[in-house]
Amino acid sequence: MVTRRILPCLAPGIAFAATSLALTAQCSPAPVWAPWALGPQGSVPVVLSHSSGNVHACGTFAAPGGGSFTGVAVRQAGAWLPVGSGSPSASQLVELPGGLLIAAGSFATAGGSPAANIARWDGAAWSALGAGVDGPVLVMRVAQNGDLVVGGSFAQAGGTAAPFLARWNGSSWSGFPSGPTTTVTALAIAPNGELFANGFANGIARWNGSGWQALGTATAVRSLHVRPDGELLAAIGNSVSRWDGSGWAFALQVSGGLASPFGMLDLPSGELLVFGGFQTFVAAGIPLVEPARGVAVRRGTTWSGNGSLSGLPTWTQFHSIRTATVTSAGDVLLAGFLPLPPSGGMVAVQRMGTTCPATVTDLGGGCVGPAGSNLLVPVTLPWVGATFRATASQLPAPALGAVVFGFAPSLLPLISLFPTALPGCQLLVTPDLVSTPFVPAGSTVAEISLPPVLALAGASLFAQVVAIQLDAAGGFVAVTSTNALRATLGSY
Repeated sequence: MVTRRILPCLAPGIAFAATSLALTAQCSPAPVWAPWALGPQGSVPVVLSHSSGNVHACGTFAAPGGGSFTGVAVRQAGAWLPVGSGSPSASQLVELPGGLLIAAGSFATAGGSPAANIARWDGAAWSALGAGVDGPVLVMRVAQNGDLVVGGSFAQAGGTAAPFLARWNGSSWSGFPSGPTTTVTALAIAPNGELFANGFANGIARWNGSGWQALGTATAVRSLHVRPDGELLAAIGNSVSRWDGSGWAFALQVSGGLASPFGMLDLPSGELLVFGGFQTFVAAGIPLVEPARGVAVRRGTTWSGNGSLSGLPTWTQFHSIRTATVTSAGDVLLAGFLPLPPSGGMVAVQRMGTTCPATVTDLGGGCVGPAGSNLLVPVTLPWVGATFRATASQLPAPALGAVVFGFAPSLLPLISLFPTALPGCQLLVTPDLVSTPFVPAGSTVAEISLPPVLALAGASLFAQVVAIQLDAAGGFVAVTSTNALRATLGSY
């Protein structure tokens, strides 16, 4: 078949080796810091980036025009604005699938109605999550199936026994059998659905869906984090350790300031960021004390502090960084306490961008097929070490798709390759990496795994989808193509 000659087939879910490119360092990654906003007044900040593109926080805020308000806020037009009427005095925020914003903490009302320590915002109004829980919620995580898992200092959820740990399935509450025996302050959920929690006699345990398994011995657990590859990390006392299958292996120890690692975050380009209240750290494989200012970054197995965060201005030298989130644009927001001489301080949020941002440019050139204009839209950004994904829609159906990634643009009329190609349809990307999914219903996904190679930062990758409409006998009918995308690979 002609298609197999000009568009070499690969397995769906393309990955390429860095050696397939004649690589040159086109961009030198380095974080770029900038003030973003002053935060809540005198409270530990919690900042959440929402899928809508908004950034939410909870606490007490200066109100536009004077005064202040307490509750959940959204950052708009350079100011913090209250989310709805009667937003709760929350200390925890998460987003559920579908965009529901969940606020939790220690409060009795939300939106003017009873809400026991947890409530949801649906975009129009606040409401309770059933009967809620009978004590403060201190940590929340969202499971892969969309369930909400909450931990804290409570005995019941939804009026039923659920000591310290409970699950909300969208309509009702339930507890975990033989669960924690004391307050839960740390939770993590693995890609395979396993749940990790503290609050047990040994410290940390794993729930596999039917029972708990103790994971070594760990006290003073501050937070838990599971990386996309399943690596489990715990902030324990003044250190970060990883679970090696039989015990907790030392990874990082912090000192100075509060000497506390408060949390961990996966950066868009795959690095691990540890944040907290510390000034220096030592790490496995690093014999010397590394300056840090509340931030430590691990790329692969290498840790770095200020050296990888050059350009950090004096005003961002936090007493402590308490929370971090990644925006839809790939920026990292870090919130914490900013020292003000001689002894004062305030809460601030800073933005960490990069000299090598990941961007996608629509190059146009799509043609009109039987179902309308073929369209390719990016879903994620092309970060080095991550997966770049785009969705093609309005394709003819049923069809044989050709998801094309190339290292250069092209301009080849499809009519020169396929006699049934429609007018104006062109191959706009060199067919260097191609997969051929069956497209039964007019849409497909174009995705590629980008290797964690810093030399790729600043490089361009081009993407397009060609659709070959099939008749009942499997013959080619109309051949169409989407617009092309230029993905500029980014890294921190």
